[in-house]
Amino acid sequence: MSLRSIRILSAALVAFFVLTGLALPGWAAQSADPQNVKPQFILPQMFPDKTALELMQLGKEVVERKKIEARLKAGEKIEYGRLSVSSQPEGAGVLVSSYVPLGKTPYTNHKLLPGLQRVTVRKDGYYEQVRMVEIKANQQSALDFKLKPIPYARLTLKLRPPTTKVKIVDVEEPYTPGMKLAPGRYLVSLSHPMYGERRLCVVLKDNEKLTFDGDLAIRSGDIKIDSKPTDATVYLDGREVGRTPYFSDVIMLVPGPHLVQVLKSLFKPVSRVVQVRSRETTVIKIDLPPAQHFTNSVGMEFVKIPAGKFMMGFHGSPEFVAERIIGKQGFLMGLGLPIYSGYFQDFPEHLVEITKPFYMQTTEATWAQWVKVMGRDGPLKDGWAQRPVNDITLIKAEEFVAKLNKRDKGRYHYRLPTEAEWEYAARSGTTGFFYTGNSITTEQANFDGEPLITPGWLLGDKRQHPIAVKSFSPNPWGLYDMHGNVRELCADWFDGFYYTYSPIKNPKKAAQKKGGYYVFRGGSYFVRWLDCMSGAHDNLLYSEPCFDCGFRLVAEKVKVRQKD
Repeated sequence: MSLRSIRILSAALVAFFVLTGLALPGWAAQSADPQNVKPQFILPQMFPDKTALELMQLGKEVVERKKIEARLKAGEKIEYGRLSVSSQPEGAGVLVSSYVPLGKTPYTNHKLLPGLQRVTVRKDGYYEQVRMVEIKANQQSALDFKLKPIPYARLTLKLRPPTTKVKIVDVEEPYTPGMKLAPGRYLVSLSHPMYGERRLCVVLKDNEKLTFDGDLAIRSGDIKIDSKPTDATVYLDGREVGRTPYFSDVIMLVPGPHLVQVLKSLFKPVSRVVQVRSRETTVIKIDLPPAQHFTNSVGMEFVKIPAGKFMMGFHGSPEFVAERIIGKQGFLMGLGLPIYSGYFQDFPEHLVEITKPFYMQTTEATWAQWVKVMGRDGPLKDGWAQRPVNDITLIKAEEFVAKLNKRDKGRYHYRLPTEAEWEYAARSGTTGFFYTGNSITTEQANFDGEPLITPGWLLGDKRQHPIAVKSFSPNPWGLYDMHGNVRELCADWFDGFYYTYSPIKNPKKAAQKKGGYYVFRGGSYFVRWLDCMSGAHDNLLYSEPCFDCGFRLVAEKVKVRQKD
């Protein structure tokens, strides 16, 4: 059969399954139960004028319509609420539990289902704002937003050689002299065939017009970093370069400001912008303050994670992420296959607040710890004792947690982390695809390093098995293997559209009923880079074993009442 025939047949089969509402094995099956309606397949060929996010919104609307039809068929009466949204200035896009703006302010929606809705307001040149609103049946709700303008700075680089190429790291927009950037700290990549690629760190203030020297031709400088305690991981301009004591005699440093980050598990990370001078060695001494931590009765190590706010999901515009990630699945499109809407479930970047500090296990639970708690034989020989537990179900993990809580009763209470807690801890204040930035290597995590689509991109090892915990450097908050090794179970249950309406504070998707799909995070030794990203997740049936799944726990200290 010719390739053209295969493409036509594939497209026809998929279209048949989609249009008839039948299930493809392991894919987006439908159900008569309105709570179990799952994301749809969307065929881009059928909607060539729609963007990736508009296709996702279309899939969401199809699912919602099917849920309403199921409720009406069951004899339920559907009642709606109303919402009006205004802003100063007017003309801002309004997203009501959606992926794309549904209108502009002043905005009114007369047909919203009762319940919690996430309302986001966006306008170019202003900070995005988001609120949660409770919609009640047959009632009017109103929100008014006062948008705060972004005090943009302008950046100009004086380049030498003048043909030097400039890229602002993790910024989509290409560099142009005098470009507008929000106030903050940026890494600037300078590259030239004669000098290679080098970086500098620029800090921009409100409404500042900064002209900055990017001179690759000038004689380089060096940096020496000592820390107390020693053997701390050093990041220089966003890249892991070694351990303390560290000396940059191999790396050519452009004179100017550089970002130095020093971190070690069970200590608070330290970050500084340091000025490096031509033909000089800059010496830095850093004392790392200890972080709050404890070790429990079976040797599980926990470190305190601070409360705070972060942007959950993917940093940057969703369309940019879609192009970078989904675009690498182009061979599927070539066969006439659809882009499964589930790929887009992670994209909406949204505000989340973790309101209380919590303790998180620094490593994945190991087989040695499993045997101590469960009292069963495990693979403890040939180095497996310090490898993470794998090939388990959520039921087994819950049994482990119950026994550990009984063992440490009155001291600590253990549980699985929520998705939001897991991603917050994995990011540890970073905004890239990984805590290492927008790329990662198999020298930093245990994943399948073979190229996915583009040859030469993220090449690395394919170990094909979990390895001992703490084999790589920790993230800035002292957590190991948040990317790769084994996938990690979370307390949330799967909902492909949850991020569009999830609460801002401490979100957790509760189970509708036992037997549904649960969420895991972080990727594993078996998967490639895109499944290991901070914002990526997947799901599996509650009772189904997962050969590359393990877990790490969250702990809460139990308060003991003082005797009178």
